[in-house]
Amino acid sequence: MTAHPVVLPEPAPASAQWIVDQLAKNPPQPCPAPTLANLAVLDRSEDAQDRADVVWLRDDSYLCLASISRVNGGLTTGFSYGSIESYTAGRSPSTIGGLRQPSFFTVFPVDTGQVVLRGGGSRFGPLHQRTVDLGAGRAITVVQYRYAVQPTPDPDSSVVELPPKEDPDHPAKLCPSVEEPCRLADVY
Repeated sequence: MTAHPVVLPEPAPASAQWIVDQLAKNPPQPCPAPTLANLAVLDRSEDAQDRADVVWLRDDSYLCLASISRVNGGLTTGFSYGSIESYTAGRSPSTIGGLRQPSFFTVFPVDTGQVVLRGGGSRFGPLHQRTVDLGAGRAITVVQYRYAVQPTPDPDSSVVELPPKEDPDHPAKLCPSVEEPCRLADVY
């Protein structure tokens, strides 16, 4: 399959320029520098430039994910990137940002309709999703979410206390409204 540039029908808004500027400082080697035209903002802080979760595509077969967070007064950026096929084949989410401020990303191989969280109670949320048309009748849906309550670091050690699993026998799952299998929401 030949790789073709993906044109997003809804480019990122001009207010997301700070995200583009932050990512352009040091983009991961296989990813192109993002622009407002090829960037999809999944989640970001509305009142301050201190948090954002985004996706952009190199072409119709390769995607780049990033999570930006303010830590100790400065912005830190984590990346994940790879073939769309590797993300859609995975059944558990990709995590960016470590235990202290993780962002979770799941990629479905179709336009999923609305994705909902089942079985997780209040451990995660809210979900943010974006469907990207890859052309030739292909689409992916990227879902991003965080813990509903920020993990608590122990000030005397490097241990981070994660929000508890409410029912280990019924793990949280991301379930689309189309006939696509649910995916596990938790990696820990």
